[in-house]
Amino acid sequence: NILYMAKEERLFCEMRKLISSSRTVLTELSIDLLFNMSFNEDARKLMVQHEFISPLVRLFKQSSTNSLTCLLYHISADPHAREVMSNTELPAILMKLIKRASESL
Repeated sequence: NILYMAKEERLFCEMRKLISSSRTVLTELSIDLLFNMSFNEDARKLMVQHEFISPLVRLFKQSSTNSLTCLLYHISADPHAREVMSNTELPAILMKLIKRASESL
């Protein structure tokens, strides 16, 4: 079990680097993988622990893709993650998106 946890930790460290990659395809694939992993509560906690929220919010600000939106939504299931998210630009970005959507109705 300790060996498994060590591999899991290493995976999240590497994924953290990949989401900040300058290569768009690599970033998008990493987000898709993180989204698939986000169905697991332990994986979501590791994403918060390894400080994925700030880089994900920066990406969301640039381009709010469906996978990224769903990933952030899944991560927000954790109360601690919501607290961390509230200290980023995410609430302001979401308010702008909501306002823009309501204006187009």
